[in-house]
Amino acid sequence: MVSGSRTRVEALPNIGPKLAAALRAVGVADAETLRERGSEAVWRDMREQGLFDDATSLQALEGAVRGMRWHDLDRGLRARLVEIAGDPEHENGFEADAS
Repeated sequence: MVSGSRTRVEALPNIGPKLAAALRAVGVADAETLRERGSEAVWRDMREQGLFDDATSLQALEGAVRGMRWHDLDRGLRARLVEIAGDPEHENGFEADAS
């Protein structure tokens, strides 16, 4: 259980029990930590541990960070996330815009 005013990751869009368990496995127990670390960094940590490693999971995390369903993300951003997932060794990830 998270104390204080921290928000459980399950309260975010796109985060079901399996993804929440994977997030906890990489040290992300709450929404604030996910936002602080960023979707791509957390996704890379999950991938390194053999957990979620596909484009949909990366899109789900970015949507969660933004408070929206992943399929509502901007089409260009979704395409960039698919590109990152397809070539995860590429060091230049996406630069999330503020919108």
